[in-house]
This record gives sequence, C-alpha cells and structure tokens, in this order.
Amino acid sequence: MPLFEIETDAHIIITWAENEDDAREVVDDAYPEDELMRLTKRPRDSWVISKGALGLTDRTL
Repeated sequence: MPLFEIETDAHIIITWAENEDDAREVVDDAYPEDELMRLTKRPRDSWVISKGALGLTDRTL
C-alpha cells in the first residue's frame, strides 16, 4: 500500500492509502475543517522530516 504525505493548512499527515482519493478521505475524516494544500505519494515505504524545514538547524537543504 502506498505511503502518502498530506499537508493541510494546520497539519502534516503521513498515512498509507490505496490511492489519492483514499488519502483525501483520511483528511476529510480526521480533520474536516482543514484545507488540503499538498498531497504527495512517497516513493518509498518511509518518510523523513527535515530539521531545516522545522527551523531546528541553519541548513534548509
């Protein structure tokens, strides 16, 4: 089952789903008030959080 990274205006969600429609349903069920900003099918069965993106280091790449 593919792994999806879903960004809303308030959350970043990592979830397994059969397809993009099912991944969107995860957001609709869990956070119906959130606006979907980005939905990405991950190329592998893992995920990474960038410390730079979170502002925890000086590096952004």
